[in-house]
Amino acid sequence: LVEAGLPPGVVNVVSGGNDMAAHLAGHPGLDKVAFTGSTAVGKTIRKQIAGTGAKLSLELGGKSAMIIFQNADLDASVEGCVDAIWMNQGQVCCAGSRLLVQENVVESVVAKLRKRIQNIRVGNSLDKCVDMGAIIDDKQLARIEAFVEQARTEGA
Repeated sequence: LVEAGLPPGVVNVVSGGNDMAAHLAGHPGLDKVAFTGSTAVGKTIRKQIAGTGAKLSLELGGKSAMIIFQNADLDASVEGCVDAIWMNQGQVCCAGSRLLVQENVVESVVAKLRKRIQNIRVGNSLDKCVDMGAIIDDKQLARIEAFVEQARTEGA
């Protein structure tokens, strides 16, 4: 950012764990807090800075919906769904993790999506021809496996 001409200190990006975040969000010298993450942590930050005068931007939950209407290009919509949820393995705040489909095209969309999912390309996430790369860690893998088991239990 300095190379782009911004003076030092205009933008500061600090990463760390919960203790670091709590310390930073409570600092009296802050004018702005931007947070991307869980709803629970977002609520904590909101409470922590309430009344301080600091501005707050929150992007929480990661439950972005894909909406498909009957007049949509269904093939392109299915590709959009694949990109929305599997790009970055769904481990991003904007992952399209819900799908809302107009009733009269549900069966067609589900059939197309099922066929496309059977051909998910797994590999190096830096390869533009790959749909899904590596999962970030064992904890996330266990979470995903629990979702899959829940889906099977519910009839998937």
